[in-house]
Amino acid sequence: MAGWSIIAMTIAMHFSAALPFLFAAGAYAQVSAEYTDEETGITFQRFSADAIGYSFGIAMPSDTSSTDFIGQVTGPSTGWSGVSLAGQMLNSLLIVTYDDADAIDSGFYMANTYGSPPEIEGDFSMTPIPSGTSVTADGFKYTFLCSDCIQSDGTTFQPDMDTVLIGWAYSQVEPVEGIFTKHSMQGQVPFDIASARSEDFEAWSSMVSS
Repeated sequence: MAGWSIIAMTIAMHFSAALPFLFAAGAYAQVSAEYTDEETGITFQRFSADAIGYSFGIAMPSDTSSTDFIGQVTGPSTGWSGVSLAGQMLNSLLIVTYDDADAIDSGFYMANTYGSPPEIEGDFSMTPIPSGTSVTADGFKYTFLCSDCIQSDGTTFQPDMDTVLIGWAYSQVEPVEGIFTKHSMQGQVPFDIASARSEDFEAWSSMVSS
């Protein structure tokens, strides 16, 4: 998709309320680790499920009152990859990203029931960092500045916390006409936010696309 637009995505409505859609405690229970991206030089705290090609990394400014962060999601070329900024599915700001015809689409979602979380709009936004964004035959990497993404209403972690719980989910089923199936794998991971803070954040964030 041109312009890296955030598009509407609908998740299949037929799932039972007894089947949590995202972010129940699951496999890959571990903690984040330091990782430096070769293409951008950005140092993240990152969780990686190497067996499926999923990862989520986060870099934070040194200012503990800032509501911005830099995120990086990698995922396989089929299916979708998700992040919960409050750890759980319900009442959390969700980011869902996937490879769509050799381009990357990503959007913000929120749910108050186990079902189909609608796309939401707000002051928050994602702007890609081109040098850290790519699509190959095997998968994608999406690096972005998430502006005003840390909320004060409990739907995300707080920037002054040293350790936070972030949720992740992956579905191996490719989206079809905007319909997304239930996740194949999911979990919650403690992230070392204190170690994710860097004085280099401003320089890294200046690499965003115009």
